[in-house]
Amino acid sequence: MDLNAFQTKVYLNNFNEQYGADLVGIGNTVVTPLAIYSDKYDKIEDLPDGAKVSIPNDVTMGGRSLILLESAGLIEVDDAAGITSPLSDITKNDKNLQIEEMDASQTPRSLGDVDIALINSNYAVEAGLNPKIDGIFTEPINEKSEPYVNVVAARKEDADNAIYAKVVDAYQTDETAKVIDEIGKGVNIAAWKEFGKK
Repeated sequence: MDLNAFQTKVYLNNFNEQYGADLVGIGNTVVTPLAIYSDKYDKIEDLPDGAKVSIPNDVTMGGRSLILLESAGLIEVDDAAGITSPLSDITKNDKNLQIEEMDASQTPRSLGDVDIALINSNYAVEAGLNPKIDGIFTEPINEKSEPYVNVVAARKEDADNAIYAKVVDAYQTDETAKVIDEIGKGVNIAAWKEFGKK
């Protein structure tokens, strides 16, 4: 493959480190916020002690999930851990949440078995959930979101390939932004508009 477009910046960096690869992001595509969903509770404050929680099991989304749970006031994570924190970096869990890791694509299916599930909006929308309506706590999109921007990736030696730049330019249009907004139910964001083209 010459190009792909599926991973966040933090995922790409982790992949390069893990496999000794040299892939680079050559264009921002979309940001898909992570949200907390529940079939049992309407507010995050109603979550009981010992609640069952499902989160994605990959390093980048798992760490992102812990940050979101911390933002919701449910746990605390070691400040030195960074954005790819494993469960062992949880320093405070007063509600004794029972956190289960699973493939991100399975988190929507887990809703019937857990109290809350942390689901990326692409999987949520595929499962018929509307992040704006059904999410009980949603990740804010701000400067801290940049590691979670999805990118078009290429080999390092092709970072300035003129043909690949045309592919990125063809993607980064107002028409594409409109489709992103429609498919993401108004939650997903055209990343190049929010964070710049690269």
